[in-house]
Amino acid sequence: MTEIQTGLSTVDAATIWAYASRTLTQTVQAASVQAVITSGKVTVYRSGHWSIAITGLGSLASYTRTIFTVKSNHHTTTDATAAVQIDSVTGLLIINGGTATTAANGSLTVNDATLGNITIVLKDTESDKLTEGIYYYDVRGIDASGNAQQKAAPQTLEIVHPVTRAIV
Repeated sequence: MTEIQTGLSTVDAATIWAYASRTLTQTVQAASVQAVITSGKVTVYRSGHWSIAITGLGSLASYTRTIFTVKSNHHTTTDATAAVQIDSVTGLLIINGGTATTAANGSLTVNDATLGNITIVLKDTESDKLTEGIYYYDVRGIDASGNAQQKAAPQTLEIVHPVTRAIV
């Protein structure tokens, strides 16, 4: 194949390969992540867009917000120094142990409050700030009085480095 059809025109492949810089991006599809969650472990890419579907948490209807937290050590790491913390009301709160500067770069959507189905999204600009490794995540519901209830016991989340990030 020597030509690539774009939405506007046909571009010669040699022209594309001659560009000084070419960046490849990838998206983690929720369907593929869900299969991993079922086995108790989530694997996501550093520098990739995360879309993680978690189902069957039980009713979230009595909670005013839901929080997804990722930590390197769930026994000793504080919430303020978590790798990731996303709130269903506010968005991204914590990234790589510090306060997030753009809350809209992360979201937690309650898809079905009765069944406890949620989707967590983290933009690639934020996941790029994280270090590869084994982490732990949980989900908590917070009621109007500020009481927290664990909805998902700590599970393993692995952040891996993508094999190909850019072609130079």
